[in-house]
Amino acid sequence: MNKIALVTGASSGFGLEIFNYLNSKGIHAYGVSRTLKDSLQNRTFTLDVTDLTKANEVVKRLIEIEGHIDVLINVAGFGISGAVEDTPIEAIKRQMDVNFLGTVNLTKAVLPYMRENRSGLIINFSSIAGLIGLPYQAFYSSSKFAIEGFSEALRMEVEQFGIRVVVVEPGDFKTGFTSKREKYTEENSPYYEKFYKAISRMEKDETEGSNPRIVAELIYKIISSKNPHDKYVVGPFSEKLFVILKKILPENLIYAIFKMYYGL
Repeated sequence: MNKIALVTGASSGFGLEIFNYLNSKGIHAYGVSRTLKDSLQNRTFTLDVTDLTKANEVVKRLIEIEGHIDVLINVAGFGISGAVEDTPIEAIKRQMDVNFLGTVNLTKAVLPYMRENRSGLIINFSSIAGLIGLPYQAFYSSSKFAIEGFSEALRMEVEQFGIRVVVVEPGDFKTGFTSKREKYTEENSPYYEKFYKAISRMEKDETEGSNPRIVAELIYKIISSKNPHDKYVVGPFSEKLFVILKKILPENLIYAIFKMYYGL
């Protein structure tokens, strides 16, 4: 029996890469995003992940088609940047709605079916920015820190029903994420000089990042594993190393390294 996977954010970036790769490996992956069309032939549905009612409808439709959902991969998200003082409340709310509540909505939609089958795998996309607060990306980091806490709590709730929860924490990869980042600190802001330095450094790292195919291959490995880890950091060695160092070095030293790296 083929495994059935549902991938959010499947129109671009990691989501599209994962959607295509899983289908190439014989997993029946279905993709959803706001810009995809409803197409059984292409296994796609139109869905804004912030709409819980529509999320329930799409999941119900997929159950009618396939009879079960084995894997949910919550990838959908975007990034905003800017000084905390400069960032509008409306932009902050939208950041949290898409990145965090979108994950919650799809999770709530699939859980009744996975619980009934007493099996399932939920893969939530956090980020290295969900482990380390990034300057001038406070609200993107906040949305990913929320994914971390949500996933840890969820894991303990659903393991009794045979459901696994895995968190993937990517570093810098070359995707469309960089060009779509919204920026709210402008030249007349007192924060602009350091904002520009920090974001320029981040975007350079992203545009020179690795191929997102690496992440798609990791997702397939997780799905294929009988006993996957709870968390996977994936990205350049330097970023993985920094995650480790953050756990063992004094906070003031980590803070100093960050300020130096981002020109603060």
